Amino acid sequence: MDTTKPPIFSGDLREIYNRELNEIREGGLLKQLWSGDVTLWPPLHAGSEHFRTNLEFRHLPDKLPEIAEVVLRAETLARAEGLTDRVLIAFENSHHLCEALLNICTPPTPLNWMIMHSSHPSVIRRIESQIELKKTLFVLVNKSGYRVGDHSLFLHFQRAIETIGSVPSSRHFVTETEPNSFLATIAKQYGFRFILDLPPVIPALYCSLVDITALLVAVAGVEPEVIRAVCRELKTTFLAPTPGEHNAVCELAAFLSATVMRGRTFLIFLAPRNLAPFATSLCQLVGGSLGKGESGLYPVTEVGQSRAEVYAGKASVVFLRQPEENEPFMDQTASELRNRGIPFLEIKVRDPLDLLRETFLWQIGTVLASARTGADPFDVAEPRLPRLLTAEMLNNYSDRNDTLKRRPRIQEGAFNCLPKPARARIFPSLI
Repeated sequence: MDTTKPPIFSGDLREIYNRELNEIREGGLLKQLWSGDVTLWPPLHAGSEHFRTNLEFRHLPDKLPEIAEVVLRAETLARAEGLTDRVLIAFENSHHLCEALLNICTPPTPLNWMIMHSSHPSVIRRIESQIELKKTLFVLVNKSGYRVGDHSLFLHFQRAIETIGSVPSSRHFVTETEPNSFLATIAKQYGFRFILDLPPVIPALYCSLVDITALLVAVAGVEPEVIRAVCRELKTTFLAPTPGEHNAVCELAAFLSATVMRGRTFLIFLAPRNLAPFATSLCQLVGGSLGKGESGLYPVTEVGQSRAEVYAGKASVVFLRQPEENEPFMDQTASELRNRGIPFLEIKVRDPLDLLRETFLWQIGTVLASARTGADPFDVAEPRLPRLLTAEMLNNYSDRNDTLKRRPRIQEGAFNCLPKPARARIFPSLI
């Protein structure tokens, strides 16, 4: 992670961005956040205890080295028993993080990682055709909202393993969930070989550091001591800044809060295909924290498109880039955004550890921005809600936005609709 990167291009947000940045720096707001000061937020119906409890996420880096060691021991034992195929069953944030990690690094031989993209029968058949059941470890990740579809997949593979009869089926399952969840109960009843507890007091959107740490160890082979060094770096880099010095958290928070205060509705994440899953993960974080009501900020991921004319006056932009990759459309878009005064910032992912660094940066920055805008970043009862709201808001920009005329399709867990034009055309009436 480049902590010496140049300032954000604030474009037509310059005045309000500079004001926000000055308020955050001179007011010592980052220091207040690190101390757990709940008075950063105006009095809300949830009460100060709600914020005090959820702000515990900021201490997660202190626990990650121990989590890395526990995961490494479990992973080493599984490999020693010949379990070299891995299937991740997780349809929320950890799904996107695992896909992003697999896109930017190759698991060590002989590991073979696959992700359940859905519970559709065709996906199940494809996964089964690429694994050897007696060598497969199924990884179930779900913090607390275990669904019927997740459980059906578990029962399907559990029974398939039982038909082999080589070892107890429980030896083929591990889970990551919070204590006393339904999934934790299932794991204990069936005797899963390993249960990684997620902190129950921290919202799912702010537990991503645990997901990333476990994946870095299990997928990328990162040693716990490396995780320990990065965690020390996180606390040092993102702690309260010296007045006048560059601090990425303060600049990100000012960028987000200025976007909201200026009345911009969307935050566009532009990413190459291999980083699109990480962009989606950050979208869930920002949307779940700041995407509330008509004045909220709603993130959208776009892949390989250059449409600066669409964003003017409606959005700020975030680039996700890999410095070693040649991405001319990114350079072209950045130039067009500058010419039009559209604000943007860049995220540079140089190695797998940057997923950990950037996620924590965005968590701290998003919470600080929510304090500036008066939003409650921890009030997301349904993690899919921000995405559904964004989809409906984007539909309003379509020239065919009559909901009754849109082509229906079945979406897992809900009934949804799509406009007749291709879904890649996000603002068709403005192009």
